[in-house]
Parts: sequence; structure tokens; C-alpha cells
Amino acid sequence: TARRQWEDVAQSGSPQAQFMLGHLVQNGLGQPWSNAAAAGWYRLAADQGLPEAQAALADLYLRGVGVEPSLETGAQWLQRAAAADHAPAVYQYAELLLHGRGVQQDFDAALALFTRAAASGSAEAADFVALADHVRAGVEVAGAQP
Repeated sequence: TARRQWEDVAQSGSPQAQFMLGHLVQNGLGQPWSNAAAAGWYRLAADQGLPEAQAALADLYLRGVGVEPSLETGAQWLQRAAAADHAPAVYQYAELLLHGRGVQQDFDAALALFTRAAASGSAEAADFVALADHVRAGVEVAGAQP
């Protein structure tokens, strides 16, 4: 019943309803699960700028489920969600930048995003920032010695 109500709203163009239908079908709630169908709903919502849908679609591309695998396409969707300050996407996009997965590796940009994610409460991002600070302090100490 809930799925049918979401479908009516989604057909009228609601990105939130489209995202919810993607979530329902991806998890087999009220219907058989399908990552491909989820990708279709997520894309409709992502194209309208819904960051949650952009991040969910990115995940499908990065894992290659329901869509052809593409690190580059996944990174592009994550970048859009991160630009909209979707906290999980900020952290995930920083990881891609750190490792150069689907994007040009960029430690400085990754650290800036980890710092932003840490400020939003991400403990994992705070760990990366602390590690970078520790390494930076070690380099400065090592550089000060004769």
C-alpha cells in the first residue's frame, strides 16, 4: 500500500518519492528487490538534484550493481552530492580523492573534505584529519633537526 502511494507521488515528479521508491526496490520492501530498478528511480531523483539520490546512485556505479560499473560516473555523482553538503557523500568523495578512485588523486582536496566531514560530526573523517596532523607534525619535527 505504501509503495503504491509513493508511486503516485513519484509519477508527479517528486524527487523524494522517487528516491524512496529506489530505496524500497533496492531493499526488496513490498516488492522483489532490483538494483537496476533502484538505479532508475535514483537517477530520476538525482537528475533533479536530490543529494541522497545522487549518493545512492553513485554507490551503485562504484559497486557495479544494477548498472555498468564506472568509478568515474560514481565519482561524478558523489561530487554533486558532496557539493550539496550531503555529509556521507562529503566523506565518501574525500576517500575517492585520497585514493584516486574515479578521479585524479588529490591529497589536499581530500583533506579539505575530510575536515569538512569531521566538522559535521564524522568520526571516520576526524581520524583522517588527526592522522594528517600527526604526519604533518612529524615532518615538521624531522625537518627541524640538523
